[in-house]
Amino acid sequence: DAGEKLESKSATSRKIWTAGTNYPSGKNNFVTSNLSYLKSDLYYGATEDTDENANKLINFNRGIDSYDEDADGKTTDERWKLGDIYHSQIAIVGPPTAHNSSANTFTESYYRQINQYDNFKQSNKDRKTFILAGANDGMLHAVDSITGEEIWSFIPPSLIPKLRNVISSKSNSTNSIYGVDGSPVVKDIFYDKKWRTVVIAGLGRGGHSYFALDVTDINNPEHLFTFDNDPSLKIIQYWNAEGKKTRYAYNTTIPSEFDYSQLGETWSTPRILRIRIGSNDKWVAVFGAGFNNGVNTNYGNAVYVINMEDGGKILKKMDVTDKCGNDVVNS
Repeated sequence: DAGEKLESKSATSRKIWTAGTNYPSGKNNFVTSNLSYLKSDLYYGATEDTDENANKLINFNRGIDSYDEDADGKTTDERWKLGDIYHSQIAIVGPPTAHNSSANTFTESYYRQINQYDNFKQSNKDRKTFILAGANDGMLHAVDSITGEEIWSFIPPSLIPKLRNVISSKSNSTNSIYGVDGSPVVKDIFYDKKWRTVVIAGLGRGGHSYFALDVTDINNPEHLFTFDNDPSLKIIQYWNAEGKKTRYAYNTTIPSEFDYSQLGETWSTPRILRIRIGSNDKWVAVFGAGFNNGVNTNYGNAVYVINMEDGGKILKKMDVTDKCGNDVVNS
């Protein structure tokens, strides 16, 4: 049981990482020693708490019982570390195995054949098999499929401000939140003359956001992009591969390639596809604009096609108009 394995692992030995503007690199940067980078994002949109309380929040997410849930009078002992996996379906990733030989020039097999996918298969034939699962602790977990050991966990930058919602006004208690509640989708794609294994996932009920990682080397994953739509604050946030964040307010001119303002709760599981744009093949992700509880006319009523080869920028947004007389808004 991966949860039991993780419970026996010390909080300090875990690799928990995220992306943000000027954040220190490495696969364990969500730590109290990086508080000066993390604090403003932890309390984005709210009054910043003290350093002591911010450190308690970071430690809690790493697996420390900062809020004394077990009521033993201690706030430095360890707790159950794996959050509930609710709507997120797992993805299993192992050595590349896709077929790469075909005489039919329209198939992906032929595409792989002419782009030397076999070399990619050979160089990654010993890659360990691992499981990806989103959990409501706010993390995408990578778990060794043989040992059940957590390899690393990633906190999407769009979720960092929501982590503080676990703090309860009741003693010896915390609040449950929705985190990475969407399902990860994995695909081997080819761009910039290189094959790579990528994953994209939404937050489900956790928010209006998608994020993507390069997991070709499971021990050294890379952040590709994250984007988030905040209808309450009326802003769009975008993080590039390096974690640099850019904000676009609704009341400004938003570049069309970053206009995710119709993105609702990201329940739509993406599909990664190869399509022809002009005379070039392009790897894209396609998904619905999501859920809005049938009450808001401003978001949820579109289909997005985004560029997996260029930071998740929007290639096409197709509006979906309500049927006349339909009483369910943006159904």
